[in-house]
Amino acid sequence: MTDEQISAKLSTKGRVTIPGAIREKLSLRPGNRLQFELRADGTLEARLATGESAVPAGSGDGGQE
Repeated sequence: MTDEQISAKLSTKGRVTIPGAIREKLSLRPGNRLQFELRADGTLEARLATGESAVPAGSGDGGQE
């Protein structure tokens, strides 16, 4: 994947919607868990959590917590 810059707005509840183009490219689905890494240089990296499948079994709640 080439480097892309797409912005998203942080809600008052601290939520961010991952833009559709990014979700499609990464095959993200409702219920997937993401892992975040904040690096010393201020870079934030998000990736699909280890062991996650595209559609987790029994995720009827759409991943909402």
